[in-house]
Amino acid sequence: MKKRAEYEQKKADALAQLDDGQATLDDSKAQLDSAAVELESAKATIAQSESQLASGRAQYESGVAELADQRSQAQAALAQAQASIDEGWAKYHAAMQTREMLNNKLDEAQEGLDQVNDGLARVAAGIDQAQQAVDGLPLAIAGVQAQIDALNPADPAYGKAKAQLEAQKTALEQQLAQAQATLSQLQQQQAQLESQKTEIETGIAQLQAGIAQIDTETAGVPEQLAAGEQELAAQKAAANQGFASGQASLDAAAAQLAQGQAQLDEGRAQLKSGQAEYADGLSQWENGAAELADKRAQAEAEFADVEAQLADAQAEVDDIATMDTDVYALDLKKNIGAESFPFRRGTHRPNCPGVPTAVLPCGRLGFAYDYDAHGR
Repeated sequence: MKKRAEYEQKKADALAQLDDGQATLDDSKAQLDSAAVELESAKATIAQSESQLASGRAQYESGVAELADQRSQAQAALAQAQASIDEGWAKYHAAMQTREMLNNKLDEAQEGLDQVNDGLARVAAGIDQAQQAVDGLPLAIAGVQAQIDALNPADPAYGKAKAQLEAQKTALEQQLAQAQATLSQLQQQQAQLESQKTEIETGIAQLQAGIAQIDTETAGVPEQLAAGEQELAAQKAAANQGFASGQASLDAAAAQLAQGQAQLDEGRAQLKSGQAEYADGLSQWENGAAELADKRAQAEAEFADVEAQLADAQAEVDDIATMDTDVYALDLKKNIGAESFPFRRGTHRPNCPGVPTAVLPCGRLGFAYDYDAHGR
């Protein structure tokens, strides 16, 4: 009964050690399960970060494309505005050149008109002189004719006097004819000059009208173009500032994306390391669980073997108890050190050298039960 109690105590201790090992394994498994949950949460967080980073990158790329489109549109609009201003200046300068040309022609026309007016004045003076001759010569001719008529044919000097008067009359008539011809020519010249004058004056009027039209059309144009240039410069400055601000925002977004990518890479590395540690821990736990299961199975087999040996020993003891006490004692002394005792030899206790015992090795459990034939 004493050995049975010792065996039961050692068995209980061994089972307690196994239970402690199982509890340790269960705690490790719980920690592994908690770590697995954390890893899954980290995976979900990383997946969400990847999605957010991809969304941010898509927004960044969209912003880059939008800024480039805005820049292109603004540059096209500014270029068109600059082209309009340049075209305005070109038209203005062309108008000024036309005005200068018209003004030169106007000067030339005015000079021609002055020349025509001078010619008209000279022709008018000639006409007056010729008209006076045409008007006065007939009277002179009539006077000479009166003198001829007044001559006395009986006068010895009649013929000579008449011939002289006839010559004067003829000369006067020739002068009259010449004066009349000159008057006609001068009148024709006067008409021509008047026609030229009218044409020149018409041209002058047209030139003046053209210059006036140019002045009307170009009035305030330089000021408008200068104001347009100033406004365009302000628009360019505002556009450049806007583009710079937009680019700065994009650069900041790119830096954030790079930082996010770095954090994501670090998270991935940590997750990978955690997964490796988890896998290693799980492998160790599985090995420990298998080892504990082997120990438990070995212990149960050893317990069963001990139970069987104890049962056999108890049966032998019961058989011996039925014998006569003296015979029992004699037989027991005879059998000490013999092989008739139903237990295999094993390790002896320190206080019982050379006495066969029933030894129950525990293997790796650190426990053994000795059945001592001396009853100790």
